[in-house]
Amino acid sequence: MFSALRFLTILPLPAHIPHAKWLTRHGWQATFTGIFIGILCAIPATLAVALSLPAPLSAALVIVCSIVLSGALHEDGLADTADSLGAPKDRRLQIMHDPRCGTFAVLALIVSLAAKISALIYLFFSLDFFTPLILTHAAARSAFPLWCRFLKPHPKTGLARLLDNTTPNAFSVLSPFFLTAILAFALLSAFSAAIFLATLTTCSLLLLLFFRRKFTFLSGDLCGFGEQILECALLFCLCALY
Repeated sequence: MFSALRFLTILPLPAHIPHAKWLTRHGWQATFTGIFIGILCAIPATLAVALSLPAPLSAALVIVCSIVLSGALHEDGLADTADSLGAPKDRRLQIMHDPRCGTFAVLALIVSLAAKISALIYLFFSLDFFTPLILTHAAARSAFPLWCRFLKPHPKTGLARLLDNTTPNAFSVLSPFFLTAILAFALLSAFSAAIFLATLTTCSLLLLLFFRRKFTFLSGDLCGFGEQILECALLFCLCALY
């Protein structure tokens, strides 16, 4: 699991840990990384409640914790992808590599943060701290191997160097969804877990089609964009269930 942790977080892990094999052969590591991040994010929320701080502050602390742990990796992908959507298809990769943030990037980040904070405030009152954080962080990263299997990474992206002309095998694609299913049925009722998994599967496939139609390639920024969209969609799903 340390390979995915080193790639998806800023934790100071040994540099000699290989990157590529976890994505092509052991995609389940993405789910475990999400569980780890979800647990760590629940700690400041628990402390905030113990100190009788308001729920909005607890939710904001959770978001800050997740951003710090991931080094804003996924938020950066969301911003870069949002900026590129307003450009012609042949210039989208160039815009995604531009370090400057445009209007679409800023708006996407504002909407995403507002949506997640609002959903977490509601869930903290109606559910608990650990269930939504662990489930959404684990599930939102489960589609990475799926996208990498059915979309070819652009040769000028870091994802292409990471995969090194290899493709995730069937086990790597299916195991994250299987582990997410076990987690969902363990933490939710059977009906809620089924709805949650249906939402995850549907949104993951829709994002795959979106990437294929709008970009025809895959990159790390697109994976980050997809993770953020899945995170918001799954939080909304839990809000609807509770």
